[in-house]
Amino acid sequence: MAAISALGAAVVAVPGPRAAAATAAQRRVEEGRSGGDPPWYASHVYQPAFHHGVKTLAFELHEQLGESIGTVVVPAGNGTLVIGLWLGFRELISTGRAVGMPRIVAVQSRRCAPLAGLAPTGPTAAVGIAVASPPRAGQIRAAVLASGGRVLTVTEDDLDEARRGLAGMGVEVEPTSSAVWAAWCTGAARPSDFSDGRNGGGVVLVLTGR
Repeated sequence: MAAISALGAAVVAVPGPRAAAATAAQRRVEEGRSGGDPPWYASHVYQPAFHHGVKTLAFELHEQLGESIGTVVVPAGNGTLVIGLWLGFRELISTGRAVGMPRIVAVQSRRCAPLAGLAPTGPTAAVGIAVASPPRAGQIRAAVLASGGRVLTVTEDDLDEARRGLAGMGVEVEPTSSAVWAAWCTGAARPSDFSDGRNGGGVVLVLTGR
């Protein structure tokens, strides 16, 4: 909030979880459509171009690692990383620059894991992916499934242990991103855990937030 204010924007504090702020913003937009220059709900979730920006992550990974990538593990709330990776790798394949699609593994907190079919059960330290009703849930699941990946969940204890473990290695990430390392440490994101005959290939863990 301090950073937003420092950039000259007006801050409106909304009580409740992240979803409450999104709902309040959408309501404000609807109220402002009645006159003058209407406001615009600047959500990356609804903006198609945002996903095509995120797909450059797939380009960068392929440029650095080539066909050695077997699995990419990302935190998932609104699923922009999942959809972006799917778009990017699919484009690489369709243009002949890559051969195979890596598995895309989406990780959520067990307390808020709608992509895994679980009802929210309370607050989570992984606030960045605490999205109870992702607008693009169908697209996210479809991308994960089509890539041969899966949706994984981790506990709050897993998140805390993973964050502290990364910090001990000199890697500081937000608790949301520690979900990825937690999934790796519990063994669920390792290639040997998949039974699709594609056990080879390196695993990329995307640590976001810094």
